Amino acid sequence: MSDILTQPALSLVASAIGALLAGYYGVRFGLRQYRAERAMDRRLAWYSELAEVTQKLLNRNRSLQFFIAEGGAPKSVKGLLDELAALSFRFQELAMMAEFYAAPDTVEVIEQTLSLLDRLGGEMSRGHDAGKRDGAAQESIRVIHAASRLLARDVRREFGLEPLRSHKAFPHADE
Repeated sequence: MSDILTQPALSLVASAIGALLAGYYGVRFGLRQYRAERAMDRRLAWYSELAEVTQKLLNRNRSLQFFIAEGGAPKSVKGLLDELAALSFRFQELAMMAEFYAAPDTVEVIEQTLSLLDRLGGEMSRGHDAGKRDGAAQESIRVIHAASRLLARDVRREFGLEPLRSHKAFPHADE
């Protein structure tokens, strides 16, 4: 008689322990996945916003270079400089988080870009002659473009996308 009661009781206890362990490890795994996905979402949002700000900085610097070369109206140049200052400030805010999200060489280029933007901001506000401003604009375009390329490379690597140079639609791909 005791065998008849013991067997189902042991089976019930073993099933309960198994269910508890499965639930515990299932919840742990689910939470780990959820945190990893949230972290990836934050990284993607950071990359997206920094890439957008970087592209705007690049475009505004090109516009500034054009206005300087063409002897643009002071009000137009001042408006561009104001916009560049706001974009540079946002770039700086985002760049402060680069160490959390970006590859080390990208962090280095972002820091160089920040340094350059600080220096250029000082030069532009002091009103150097057009030749110096044009050279500064060209230098900033070069450095910002390098940061943009590295950000794109990091995103492609992060999401397992093929390198841009090996993409068949890219005109310079090796055949």
